[in-house]
Amino acid sequence: LGNSIYGIFTDEPNRQAVMNNFYSNFVPWTGKFADEFQQRMGYDIMEKLPEIFYRPSGKSVSKVKRDYMEIAQQLFLDNWIIPYYDWCEENNIIFTGHFLHENNLTSQSVVHGSLMRGYEYMHYPGVDVLQENNRNYWIGKQVQSVARQMGQEFILSELYGVTGWQFDFADHKYVGDWQALFGINLRCHHLSWYTMEGQAKRDYPASILHQSPWYKDYNYVETYYARLGYLLGQGQPECNVLVVNPIESVWSQIGIGWAQRLSASAPEIVELEDYYRRMFNSLQGNQIDFDYGDEDILMRHASVKTGPGNTPILNIGKANYTTVVLGGMTTIRSSTLEILEEFAGAGGKIILAGDAPTHVDALESKSAQVLKEIALTIPFNEEKIAATVRENADIPVEAIDMASGERIGNIFCQVMRDGDRTFLVAVNVSREDEYENALLRIAGRGEVSEWDCESGDIFGIPAKKNGGFIEIKTSFAQSEEHVYTITPESIPDRKVKMSSDLLAEVPLSGPFSYSLDEPNLCVLDMGYVEIDGEASGGLMEILKIDEHIRDHYKLPYRSGTMIQPWFKTKFFDPPKVQGTVKIQYPFYIEKLPDSKMEFCMETPDEFKISINGTDVSLEETGWWVDKAIRKFSLPAGLLKEGENILIQEFSFRDDLDIEAMYLLGDFSVRLEGNMKILDELPGKISTGDLTQQGFPFYSGKVRYHIPLIEDYSDAGEVLLEVPAYEAACIKVDPEGPNPGMIAWQPNRTEVTDMLDGNNGLTLEVTLTRRNAFGPLHHTPFTSTTGPGHFLSTGNMFTMNYILYPGGIMENPRLLIYK
Repeated sequence: LGNSIYGIFTDEPNRQAVMNNFYSNFVPWTGKFADEFQQRMGYDIMEKLPEIFYRPSGKSVSKVKRDYMEIAQQLFLDNWIIPYYDWCEENNIIFTGHFLHENNLTSQSVVHGSLMRGYEYMHYPGVDVLQENNRNYWIGKQVQSVARQMGQEFILSELYGVTGWQFDFADHKYVGDWQALFGINLRCHHLSWYTMEGQAKRDYPASILHQSPWYKDYNYVETYYARLGYLLGQGQPECNVLVVNPIESVWSQIGIGWAQRLSASAPEIVELEDYYRRMFNSLQGNQIDFDYGDEDILMRHASVKTGPGNTPILNIGKANYTTVVLGGMTTIRSSTLEILEEFAGAGGKIILAGDAPTHVDALESKSAQVLKEIALTIPFNEEKIAATVRENADIPVEAIDMASGERIGNIFCQVMRDGDRTFLVAVNVSREDEYENALLRIAGRGEVSEWDCESGDIFGIPAKKNGGFIEIKTSFAQSEEHVYTITPESIPDRKVKMSSDLLAEVPLSGPFSYSLDEPNLCVLDMGYVEIDGEASGGLMEILKIDEHIRDHYKLPYRSGTMIQPWFKTKFFDPPKVQGTVKIQYPFYIEKLPDSKMEFCMETPDEFKISINGTDVSLEETGWWVDKAIRKFSLPAGLLKEGENILIQEFSFRDDLDIEAMYLLGDFSVRLEGNMKILDELPGKISTGDLTQQGFPFYSGKVRYHIPLIEDYSDAGEVLLEVPAYEAACIKVDPEGPNPGMIAWQPNRTEVTDMLDGNNGLTLEVTLTRRNAFGPLHHTPFTSTTGPGHFLSTGNMFTMNYILYPGGIMENPRLLIYK
């Protein structure tokens, strides 16, 4: 333990290796743990301590392991969570937040225990869903289950973390929709910066604040989620299936090598994780809503009651279930068996998928074999599980592919009943698949309306009535959602859906005239360094230069785990000057711009700047992107056609941030390897990647001015479709009274009213800051972004620029309907 901690702080090359083993090799312990264990469990853990790490007689399941995890869980709740909850209760403060590492049973066991037990003691329980492609949907389902059972109105999610500057509105929707479906109605965005100065700009961007060029349009995203959240909050969920959460089967099999950091490595636990994933998919992927039941919560809150029509129900707090499903469990609590036997005795339905648990309370026992007598036993097969649950539970909805007749596994559904109103939310959780011929079949009678959460409009929908079900024919684009209501009578003032009769498709091809809302940009992040008068190394990237300087003076690197600058200022002696440093940044100009150029840098008082041998008296003109990045006018006559050298000289200290600089102006940029060549701006731009048209680093807004050859003002209804683009969003007719927005699939907006007397359309394409702030040299491109991606080494670093494409990638088109 001591050596490992020492390695974290002093042995930088081994730091990551140590951290990779930190979670799975360190064991929670306190000076009072053994006494608490003795008091709560009735035996001495010290006599059994090796059993936590090793397998007794080669057996993987151990009561000592399970009991150890249980006491660690209890102590965390008793000494931290519950006191905070009680204090907040007494002081009229809402207790919310999230625990750590919810992705799977292993990760939550490593750092917490059972997350569901912690959620019980929060007013607004919460989760943290990291990264763009996190498909661990049960993160939301676990917290939603407890919130339903405990009657908690709000669920928080810290979302959009570890994504990157390129994360666009469609990405926000893709990550946000399935969480909203699973009850997330407090959206805690990661993150908004006070400053981008120094290392801060690499702290898990992007910033959801003014540093991102799309921030003024972000209300479009949040208005959409306000509407969707409102509709999902109506009435009560139609959910009557409970799945017993098998996390204690993981607890009972911990030990040396059971996990690598946050992932299972022991074969038995890998198998449990696979069962867990398959159980979720077999239900939610077949539009069967369900809740998880934590066994400790079951022990304290579950009871058997009689519901409407004398139906036996298993009640947990505010939630009622008519069917219980078990599967993928090695051990089960005796208290769980007792409540299930009582439920079965009352006529309740229990489904056992696969084998019954071989252990009870983590002791080898045949008692759980009673499940085979009281439950309907089936193989652990996803199709069989779904079919059996549907046969034995009242499942109100399904999504069918009309071509194949199969259920669509990527359509997740939520049904709510509010008196005589029924709400259905159906979400395509796939970024890859779309479904042109989908059939939604929902139990209910009445008039169907579709609610458009982007516009707020409500449309009447033709639907077929089939027995006690209503059938709705629809389609799902990638990551598209549909929201419907069924009411006894039609909703007043409903709109009529646009006709599907397409008269014409008109391509809009370039090249196009254009305008920018910011000057074009050239990043200066490659240079030659001299330390104390001596040249040191060849051409290097700026953060490599920073590390090179620190190596020279034997100083620690800046990193994502460095001591905060404010803390150093408050508690450490002022850093001393180490020596003098000069960095030369080369760039080339083929034709000088007609207008004056500007240049940006951080902490300008720390540096002396010269260009082509002439000192520059910096005249500040404001800031660019962030107040930490100061902007200065470059005096005329300093630049020349051919090679230019900008020199930055300074006295180096440990607290001095060495950062990239930026040129701004009316020029284009061409890259030849890592060589930057400035030239005239192009007269027009075409569809396709803007990084190849003179804008490799540009990160603001681009307006495409698109002429129309014909007059379409007499057309019935006209949509503009942009089949493919790389940008945060596209605003159509941005200066008009009712601008259109293209933010996600199906990438369309109505432009009928924009064509009246208009000679063309303006498409305002809002890019992202990825190509300005990077990471620019990490290869291959990664959508996951953290501090380490800016400091990549070896085969993951390149001196060339890894750019994210930007702009309208395919010709837009007008779709003209009757």
